[in-house]
Amino acid sequence: MKNKKIIAALSLFSSAYILSSIVSCNFENDKAEYFDDHGFAAEIKNVEYVGAYETDSNNVMNVSPSENFTVYYALSNPKDYSVEPVVTFPSQVSPSNYSVSYDSSKNMVALTYKKSFLATVDGTSEYDISPMMKVINVAEAKGKNLSASEYALLVQSKDYQTAHTEDEKFLTLKCNAAPNDITNAIAQMITAQDEKLVIAFDMPELKNDDTMLTVYETNKKKTHYFTISSRTPRARTGEAWTISNSTEWEAAGEYLDPTSEGGKIFTHTSGTPYYITTDLTDITTENVFSIKMKISDSYGLTSKELTITSR
Repeated sequence: MKNKKIIAALSLFSSAYILSSIVSCNFENDKAEYFDDHGFAAEIKNVEYVGAYETDSNNVMNVSPSENFTVYYALSNPKDYSVEPVVTFPSQVSPSNYSVSYDSSKNMVALTYKKSFLATVDGTSEYDISPMMKVINVAEAKGKNLSASEYALLVQSKDYQTAHTEDEKFLTLKCNAAPNDITNAIAQMITAQDEKLVIAFDMPELKNDDTMLTVYETNKKKTHYFTISSRTPRARTGEAWTISNSTEWEAAGEYLDPTSEGGKIFTHTSGTPYYITTDLTDITTENVFSIKMKISDSYGLTSKELTITSR
């Protein structure tokens, strides 16, 4: 009886081993065939950028409108599939505002935004220029002997793209340049008002999304905020430092003097003259300290910080 059980077990083991070998063999063949068919599809391997941009506080790329901006997509296409790039956007971006080219010999797709378009949407509600790039296998479409218009409609159709997209990549891009820099500022004083410190400067062109002018005085380690709305800076309620444009300043009839003997008098050169009147008096008797100024926008970008001295 024991011998019969041993023989039965050996027979069962042999059958299982043979079945396992057959299944394993079939699996290996199927796996090789599957990866041969699906494992070497055309795909986007790398992305590079040519043009000016900054990364904001949310780690989103903000494209500058100072020049054309190009996104290069490097493809891997070892089976030399017949593919075409198709790009879509979350907002209405007209085809006249960008171009897409595909160099099949280099497996490189170039998406270029035009400078004129970027300047139009910079910092506006239409700043979202995020592209979805799809690599479409067009071999089947080309085999149908369609007219150019019919071919284009087929490749652009949702059903065709669903069935023939080899790869796709979405990028989050904004068109938003950092605020312009303040380049002309100087400390002055009103002698007739106990040598009160005044910061005279040229405000550069403000953009729709500029929200704040920040002025930091290092002696008291205090920051003063001036809210920008409708491209106009205003002092916050309760702020001891006030701000005036040239018209308001001239109406006040105040006269500025340098804060040191032989020092410079403010001269307007560009932009719009503005004057920040502080609450600091007897400025000529104070130790010299620095004042830092910058402009911020609603997306977390700032101008280059300008530093001046109290005299």
